[in-house]
Amino acid sequence: MPQDYREAMQLYRAASNKGNKAAPAIIGLMYADGLGVDKDYKEAMRWYELGYQRGSATAPNNIGMLYQYGKGVTTNYTEAMRWFRIVDKRGLVAATNNIGSLYDHGLGVKQSHIEALRWYRQAEKKGGHTAAANIGSFYQHGRGVPQDYAKALAWYRLASDKGNAGAPYNIGRMYDEGWGVKQDWKEAQRWYELSVQRGDPVAQPQLADLRLRLMRKQAVKGGLQ
Repeated sequence: MPQDYREAMQLYRAASNKGNKAAPAIIGLMYADGLGVDKDYKEAMRWYELGYQRGSATAPNNIGMLYQYGKGVTTNYTEAMRWFRIVDKRGLVAATNNIGSLYDHGLGVKQSHIEALRWYRQAEKKGGHTAAANIGSFYQHGRGVPQDYAKALAWYRLASDKGNAGAPYNIGRMYDEGWGVKQDWKEAQRWYELSVQRGDPVAQPQLADLRLRLMRKQAVKGGLQ
């Protein structure tokens, strides 16, 4: 996408006027994120709906997200689920994961960790790294499955290998606390740093805290305290 978002908006509008299938969904995303225009979720919805009419693969999922989080519309989990299911049938991994999330948290449906896990597994088979991390969390905390740190670590590693930002943080926590592995602060630091590099907001304060603990440990070893 061009760095000049205003110019990009003009180009996408021109493409949309010519009947381009992908352009409306991109324009909708720009309104949702305020790129080159004032943020406007209602206008984003209008463009997403046009994108859906033209067969966009991502527009229905974006519509579902607006309903899930009540942006530009009244929060409606049932409507969010309906849109996620539409695009799940088209193979969009994000929608499959989102359906799992609704079951995971009991939003618009009866909470079911078993059903959530089933959808997360489907999303992971489609290549979803977020789903792989979610499965890891289920094993770590024993939701819908018996608690198993070894399996949790394996799923987090898989998610990390696929580029997930949060999975390295979760691996770091396991080494930091000694959950299912030998406690290793240096190894934890390595994973926290990777998570920070990928932009995970939770990892930064944890990394800072761990670095302070490592400094104190080194000071004690050196007889400085």
